[in-house]
Amino acid sequence: MNLKININFLEKYLAYLVNDFEYKRMTEKYEKLDVEYKRITENLKEYDLMADVDDQRFHHFRSTVNRI
Repeated sequence: MNLKININFLEKYLAYLVNDFEYKRMTEKYEKLDVEYKRITENLKEYDLMADVDDQRFHHFRSTVNRI
């Protein structure tokens, strides 16, 4: 009886360790993805700002060309 209780306890403990390890691994992965997402988002914002400036230049240039 005591042996069966210990095996049951060990099975539950092993399942807990596996789940904990998997959770930590996934959390690490998501943290890396989050950092990568933030880096890409910042780059896109910079690119978007540059595109807005280029758009404004283009519209300004087109409006001066149309006036002549």
